[in-house]
Amino acid sequence: MAARHRPDEERTPVVAGIDPPTPESGRWSAASRTELLAGQPVQLPAPDTAHQEAVGTLYLALRSWADPAKAGRILLAPVVVQFADVDVVQPDLLFIATERLDGVAADCVWAVPDLVVEVVAPDTADRDRVLKCALYERYGVPEYWIVDPGANTVQILTEGSDGLRPRRQLPFAAVLTGDLTPGTTGLGIGSSLWPPRAAADRRQPGRPAGVSVWRRLAASQPEPDGGDAATPGGSVAWIPAPAVPGSPDAAWEAARAAFLQWCRQRDLGARTVAAYDDDVAAFARWYRGRPEAGPLQPAAISVSDILAYRSYMTARYRPTTTNRRLLNLRWFFTVAQARGQVARNPVANIRSVVIPQLGPRSLKREDLRRLLTAAGRSSQRDATLVAVLANTGLRASEALGLTWADVTLSERGTKVIVRFGKGGKYREVPLNLTARSYLRDWAAARWPAGRPPEAPVFTGSVGQPLPLRTLECALVRCSQRAGLDPVATPHTLRHTFCKLLIDLGVPLDRVAALAGHAWLDSTARYTLPTTEDLARDVSRLDWI
Repeated sequence: MAARHRPDEERTPVVAGIDPPTPESGRWSAASRTELLAGQPVQLPAPDTAHQEAVGTLYLALRSWADPAKAGRILLAPVVVQFADVDVVQPDLLFIATERLDGVAADCVWAVPDLVVEVVAPDTADRDRVLKCALYERYGVPEYWIVDPGANTVQILTEGSDGLRPRRQLPFAAVLTGDLTPGTTGLGIGSSLWPPRAAADRRQPGRPAGVSVWRRLAASQPEPDGGDAATPGGSVAWIPAPAVPGSPDAAWEAARAAFLQWCRQRDLGARTVAAYDDDVAAFARWYRGRPEAGPLQPAAISVSDILAYRSYMTARYRPTTTNRRLLNLRWFFTVAQARGQVARNPVANIRSVVIPQLGPRSLKREDLRRLLTAAGRSSQRDATLVAVLANTGLRASEALGLTWADVTLSERGTKVIVRFGKGGKYREVPLNLTARSYLRDWAAARWPAGRPPEAPVFTGSVGQPLPLRTLECALVRCSQRAGLDPVATPHTLRHTFCKLLIDLGVPLDRVAALAGHAWLDSTARYTLPTTEDLARDVSRLDWI
């Protein structure tokens, strides 16, 4: 059990292998040449002469633009940008607009930069192009330059409706010969930085006056019991409590807002965050409906209340629903405890409903063939979707987010690139002959003149990215035509992909890599029998 600290105590993250910031500053030092990416320490290599020359040239060019126009500050490495306590980077160059300079401290930048420049080296190219690009997109950096001294190019990435994506690639000399004035640079600055966007349009961490938002409290973590899935570890970041008005339920709403903020900081998807919020709201509705209930306040919830709620759910819902709601309530009170709103977590030692462990539902090979045939009769797009989902294991959001730049169909190698999977993870999935064949036929029919790299692979009737709801309805329609009961969902096809690989004897670690699982426990579920497997085994005893 980790010791609890008062909210006014300054805490800083401690990561193995990295010296923590000094107690005086509470911040990471640029002298360490170390970055934190999703909490993982990354040592920066010593720059070579080509790297130094490129950085110096860019610095002088950008200063000659920014200083006369009083546009803002150009900062040169080493400089620390602290987005969060688990995301601390040291870009080669950055630009902060004048109206946002209050986010620049003496030894650290707290505001999200308006422009970030990274000069890649052989050892850092993949990290700069993939991991750090995803991080900058997540925190709302509007413009990102990737400079490659070896290729003598500058790739310009700007924020749009599709995220932070490459828009132009120019020779490095364009930085030196371009007209570097606000609004007319031709290098992307004019489109995204001028005029400066309002602060409300930028997801910036910010810092309350006199208080560091990056302090941490060691919070007691829920102990997983036999009925729960593995509970993620790690401390909960300190989240400043919003002002609490005088209404009876104001403390609960403040705790709820902090919980949702914490969920978003973990980079959970919008649908996942909404589902967690629904589970917390379900408990609030139940509590308010009790005759003996007083005002709904986190500190007023006792272990007896949680036990009564578990009994209520057990009598009305499936065990999986009961356990999921208990788990999310456990996290809710963990965050409340980290904020000092409750003295102890009332859900910490509440056992879940013990249920037999079964594998997720998947399709048999013959059912998959029937579904694919039915999808082909519906439309070529639907057939391609079914083939890709069942043969790559992509999540629905990953498949619908693909552009043709993410799909390689050349003879030297065929694959799809998932740039922003669950948790912002990057992975590459090879394409087998079936998926490759369907994708080639779909591309030839949809884009006979050639595939535009920026176009979505799966589009609606007027060329817009295909909505998730359209995909779900298409699978329902095709499942009914194929005679499947229950109908297939996008996640059913993902389960089918993993289950078929396990049945073929593919090792768990390889299936986990293909599916993008963070934990092998998630992949091990596919070794368990399903309800259909048990029914098939019992039917072998039939003698009538």
